[in-house]
Amino acid sequence: MGKDANGTLPMASDKALQYHGAFPLAITLLAAGEDCVVPVADNQATIALLDLLETGPQVPRESERRDPVMQELRRLDHKLDLVLAMLARQQADAAPALRNRLLRRKGLAWRGRLTCAVGDRVRVALYPEPACPQPLVLCARVRACDAEGGELVFEQVDVDTDDWLTRFLFRHHRREVAEARARQGGQGPR
Repeated sequence: MGKDANGTLPMASDKALQYHGAFPLAITLLAAGEDCVVPVADNQATIALLDLLETGPQVPRESERRDPVMQELRRLDHKLDLVLAMLARQQADAAPALRNRLLRRKGLAWRGRLTCAVGDRVRVALYPEPACPQPLVLCARVRACDAEGGELVFEQVDVDTDDWLTRFLFRHHRREVAEARARQGGQGPR
């Protein structure tokens, strides 16, 4: 598939894995010539927290599985990690007004008013998990924008963030497939 006028691949190329949802996001327009700086260390901490929220505590060693005190300590340690990470980044302001409506590995579409033009460079703060007040920050270029919303394509995505996006999308894709199969199974044969 060819590149568009901005030199980016169309988002349709990653159509298989996509997430339809409405989590908050903030989009900040960058001034002409301004570099988009992604806080890689913050993104790594956010990804670690999002992974903790998704997976829960790791499987304990055999010696820890038998000891009820160690089990309780691991459970409390996991809860403490989550609470401290969330408190460290708790945001005083309300959630952003914009809402994601479609997330793909290469970009997203949003709904809500934003003054922008095709080709504008932006910094995006995604809040994909309500229990996690830390955003995942990405650089992007506006692909479409109107009074209803728009679409953007991610740029400069580091390997860890790309990997997390792929896993996030795949998990949601698996859930959608499982729910569709469950609905079909409940209706009986046709």
